[in-house]
Amino acid sequence: MARMLVAANEAFPRTRAMPIYASRATHAFAPPAIGRIVVVPDGKFGEDGFDTSDTGPSPRTIFIIDKSGSMRGPRLAMAKEALLKTLNQMQQTTGTDGELPKFYIYFFNHRSSPMPSSAMLETSALNIQRMTGWVNEQEARGTTQPNEAIKSAFSHEPTDIYLLTDGDFSSTVGRRGEPPAQQLIASLNQENKVKVHTLAVGEHLRGREGETALMLIAKENGGTYTYIGEGDLGAQPAPAPPPKK
Repeated sequence: MARMLVAANEAFPRTRAMPIYASRATHAFAPPAIGRIVVVPDGKFGEDGFDTSDTGPSPRTIFIIDKSGSMRGPRLAMAKEALLKTLNQMQQTTGTDGELPKFYIYFFNHRSSPMPSSAMLETSALNIQRMTGWVNEQEARGTTQPNEAIKSAFSHEPTDIYLLTDGDFSSTVGRRGEPPAQQLIASLNQENKVKVHTLAVGEHLRGREGETALMLIAKENGGTYTYIGEGDLGAQPAPAPPPKK
């Protein structure tokens, strides 16, 4: 066993030292740490929000949040709380041009649910208030297909994307035979103009191919991978209802 300090600097005060084990277990498909890693202490993610300290001077930030059936209950509630907390934090900053940061939100399951706006919005109090009701209306159901939301997100020319999920993207294929999310993002971000940050929810992804895929997406696109443990979520989610037809 070795110990490593994960992304420990003043810009990431929520990080901590964690043990890294060399394992021969069947679930140990890949190295346990790839790229820039953040581990959120218990109970902090919903309270503190997304870590946007790495965004540029005039950020255009997009949040893509999983609302598939497995996110039902405390997982989705935590993601909503963190999202709204982050938008209010962004409201308190201005870019080098004196304007407020801009944002856009997607929720996704087997289809994409974009926020009710055709363009990105400034993080003004009025815009945040307008979107809060829509955010709180989102329900967890269905399967995990992120590609539609990812493709649409890049059309807004963002500077940063935050992708939060409890799903395994390592082999997920789109409806029309599209590649897995990692390959799709690579094709859309060939010049690496967009930082893509990934966030994994839940112990079931830990040390498995799904977590490795999220680590690689962040590493290949200049972003940070954040792991959110079950301690942040309370009870496990109840069984999800079937998707609406």
